[in-house]
Amino acid sequence: MGCGTSKPGLAAALPSATDLGVSETKLELWRERGGGDLEPVLASGAVALLDAQWIISHAEAGGVLTHRQALPKEAFLSLADLVEATGECDLPWLPVGALSYPWLTKDHPDPRGANLARVARALKALLSDPDIPRLGVFWDFGSLHQHPDPANGVVRTEEQNALFKQGLGCLGTLYSHQHT
Repeated sequence: MGCGTSKPGLAAALPSATDLGVSETKLELWRERGGGDLEPVLASGAVALLDAQWIISHAEAGGVLTHRQALPKEAFLSLADLVEATGECDLPWLPVGALSYPWLTKDHPDPRGANLARVARALKALLSDPDIPRLGVFWDFGSLHQHPDPANGVVRTEEQNALFKQGLGCLGTLYSHQHT
């Protein structure tokens, strides 16, 4: 498994514990559970995982999920956050979930926030388990670079397009990894 890429310049060497600001023990546990399979796309920025707590708060405030580029920094968990969360869990899982669902329109998967509310309720129930203190959620609209306003010709930049393609190459790993 893995989320590497054959395009030069997109994949980087895996970061060290020092690079991430985490303990060597926690990084080792993350990698033992297969987190290294996700590191290339997380470290490159091709994929950004949404913080389940942020999703819950946003939904409870009546929000609607917007495209990745318009989300605030606090909507996401960093690679270091995920490594830290792995060390807090006694279960042999990575603190990563992947959401699959049909888009309701071609430009926006959930224009009224109904699916956001449903997902938030499910995440709230999941996070009530003390063995799951934090969770990063792959939700394509918020996790991959999107065309911000295609109706008005506002599309991804070339760099965002390259990262989007790299992220797409990782979907199989995100959805089928034995520890997500």
